[in-house]
Amino acid sequence: MKTIFCVGVAILALSVSALAAERTLSGSEIKRLLPKIAARGNSSYQTFEANGHTDYQSGGRPSVGQWEVRGDQYCSVWPPSDVWACFKVVLDETNNWIFWVEANGAREKNRYEPRNLSQ
Repeated sequence: MKTIFCVGVAILALSVSALAAERTLSGSEIKRLLPKIAARGNSSYQTFEANGHTDYQSGGRPSVGQWEVRGDQYCSVWPPSDVWACFKVVLDETNNWIFWVEANGAREKNRYEPRNLSQ
């Protein structure tokens, strides 16, 4: 019984430490961060410009949209649609993960990397 308890405590400690690495960004943090990074998914790559322009590539197909911060959320629109979608942004700086969190709690995970802006 003591072994099961110790294993349970160890699992709980690992779960708490993994969550501790994640933090939800404020609107001002989102505005400062996104133009400096690229977000990379399994077959996608997205960049964000300070002027609100965003480029997204998935499976070799490019898409151009707009982004802005509303309150403490990242919002984007992808023409020809005029519907804006908004997400909380959660960052895990320890593992270089960025999560886009929908209102229903669904999370999209991307790896983030610094952009070379000197070109």
